[in-house]
Amino acid sequence: MFLVAACAQENDLIRKQMQQGFVPYIPPQGNPANYAGWNNYGPGMIIDAKGYNSQRSAERDLGKAEVKRIMMEANDPANRTPYAALSNRRTSGSDFDGAGGWSWSAAANVKASLSLSNATTIDLKFGNTWVSSPFDYEGLRSALRERHVVLDPLIRKRLNSGQSHLVFKTIYADSITIYFKTSRNGGGEVSLDIPTQEQAKLGGHFKIESDGGVTVPGAIMLGYVPVPRQDLPEVLP
Repeated sequence: MFLVAACAQENDLIRKQMQQGFVPYIPPQGNPANYAGWNNYGPGMIIDAKGYNSQRSAERDLGKAEVKRIMMEANDPANRTPYAALSNRRTSGSDFDGAGGWSWSAAANVKASLSLSNATTIDLKFGNTWVSSPFDYEGLRSALRERHVVLDPLIRKRLNSGQSHLVFKTIYADSITIYFKTSRNGGGEVSLDIPTQEQAKLGGHFKIESDGGVTVPGAIMLGYVPVPRQDLPEVLP
């Protein structure tokens, strides 16, 4: 593999979004193309803020028809809303997950398939990115009331302490491209240029781009924006 100068990235891209309430799924998870993705990771569900385990599915809180509506709108080019803050933007893998980007198994699989033993960290470039924001606070509160949602004291306690989140918006992309980097002896990092001739080693699961990145095709959920703790009284029934 050849070494090339590291392309421009925005090391604080994710941090800036987190300051605005964005919570990344580490690693990215949930398929926005199917119902299960929206039921387990979409607006209206209650999630463990640390392990991303669903504590109350979106279907339980909103009903199957509403979750299906959210899914259909999110996959309709005429209705989905671009999320310019991350769309076609590149950031440090360490900035995303605090672990060099290696929390994502796809990165480790590509590294192994291409024998990139000298790769130390990665950058991530998100493809076209959108946000699903089907409710305002009043709309979400009404939807929960229509379902006669009753939260047990433990869930309320976890929400009020920040241990659990009520998902308000979900951010998703149509692909993610991985750029592998290696540390230099004199300090800093350079990107590994992966020739397109290496494509055969990856089969049809990944695509080597002309700029040396490796794209993981297929839509995936990147993270969510929860209802802030101070705003929960406006939303919870």
